[in-house]
Amino acid sequence: IGIPKSKTKNSFESFRQADSSTTRRYGGTGLGLAITSRIVSLMKGRIWVESEEGQGSRFQFTCVLQNPGEDEVAALSESKIDLSKATAKIVCKRHHTADVVASFFDSMHCKNIELFAEDRVSAFDPRTVGGRNHQWLILDAECMDLLSHEDWEYVNRSPKFDHVKLIVLCRSDSLSIQSRFQRKDVEFVIKPVQSENLITSVERLLASKPAKEQREKSLSTVTASELSLNILLAEDVKVNQKVAVGLLKLMGHQVEVANNGVEVLEQIQKQDFDVILMDIEMPEMDGIEATEKVREIEAGGSRKTPIIAMTAHVVQDVERRCQDVGMDGYISKPIDAEKVGQIISQVVSQQR
Repeated sequence: IGIPKSKTKNSFESFRQADSSTTRRYGGTGLGLAITSRIVSLMKGRIWVESEEGQGSRFQFTCVLQNPGEDEVAALSESKIDLSKATAKIVCKRHHTADVVASFFDSMHCKNIELFAEDRVSAFDPRTVGGRNHQWLILDAECMDLLSHEDWEYVNRSPKFDHVKLIVLCRSDSLSIQSRFQRKDVEFVIKPVQSENLITSVERLLASKPAKEQREKSLSTVTASELSLNILLAEDVKVNQKVAVGLLKLMGHQVEVANNGVEVLEQIQKQDFDVILMDIEMPEMDGIEATEKVREIEAGGSRKTPIIAMTAHVVQDVERRCQDVGMDGYISKPIDAEKVGQIISQVVSQQR
């Protein structure tokens, strides 16, 4: 859509957009470029934009990178990890990634390594993993869709899988991946895979408590509310939807999703909800306006649905605005499972 030259500098400021109507028309919070600018600065580079209003924009950046080769070799040589008693199954979509991981485990003295890459991925059966000690599974997130519902039940719930050390390889933008695993004893390594990150993950898993204890602690935390609620999630960003829905379902709740404030008003006319989790920044109708209209609809009645704000705007003015329009609670992003459970329990108990 392009940016006027007078406003290009504003594009890199937090919570700023070139056109104040952009949030309503296109969504977004005005944080993306500010975060990008900060990352580029930390990498000793600079970022700039070339834009023509009505035509479009081109963003460019520079940064300082180093050859990781020597550091990789040094990290491997200094590591004292001994996996000589271990077996490892490596499931990757691409041979190159599988070979990198296999080389790492080989350098850790693991001799029993089995690869499932490219055309062999479909031959992998998770039920062949588990039931004994010293087992490792390295799973590429790009292969997760090949797992059936029964496979996921085995990975997340079977006591046999408690013996398995699990590492998941994922891209930096795959935040929703973590919500699919109901175990604490899982390490997530960002691709492209680096030996230093693998060493850190392996060391953590070797030092972790038994998986059974971890799982029981996780479940006791996630289900702290001891309530099964019907929740409406108002959120326009797809990846945030997946993460939040995954967490809420792990807590035992039923979840419906609204992409903006307009859909919130449509949903509450169809059914009652125990709680509404309301994102502040949404296109078409934001969370503040949607809450005002919900309270107008409820005015004069006996029912008042608890509404919890969700936002990256961690400032007092925003929290005050949420309270002024009748919201009952406040969660800052990124959301945390334990905090979500606590605030939901708190606002629901106040209504009962």
